[in-house]
Amino acid sequence: MAFTPHWNTTLIDAYCWSKTQGVRLLGGQNHPYHQHTDSIDAPPHSAWQEVRIYGAVAGTSQLMTFETWDKYGPLDAHAAGVCQSEDHKFCQQIVKDGYRVGAIWPHVVIDCGIHQTDGSLSVGHEAKARVEGIIYG
Repeated sequence: MAFTPHWNTTLIDAYCWSKTQGVRLLGGQNHPYHQHTDSIDAPPHSAWQEVRIYGAVAGTSQLMTFETWDKYGPLDAHAAGVCQSEDHKFCQQIVKDGYRVGAIWPHVVIDCGIHQTDGSLSVGHEAKARVEGIIYG
């Protein structure tokens, strides 16, 4: 995973604002297989461009209130086994109840694809270049 500088404060700021727009869960990135359905423009003073609304967002760096966690959680990312995460199901329950699930854009958490869930190196990892100014973890 890669984290842009000040990713956590940017994400917290975006979440606090997006709650006023009906967003119950905000992620630092989205699932690669989900396309955004809508966008909410960020305030002019913000460090991000928009919040994109999805059917689900990746489990990495999800922000939500305790109220959301209490209602829909706990989220066990590997309840069904490795690579069978429950974050999609978790997000879909929120959407089904009429709330929004989003991800900050541009993403502040980036999946570099260097390691698989089991820790092994992914195919083509040699081609993944580290982006200057991004913290890898």
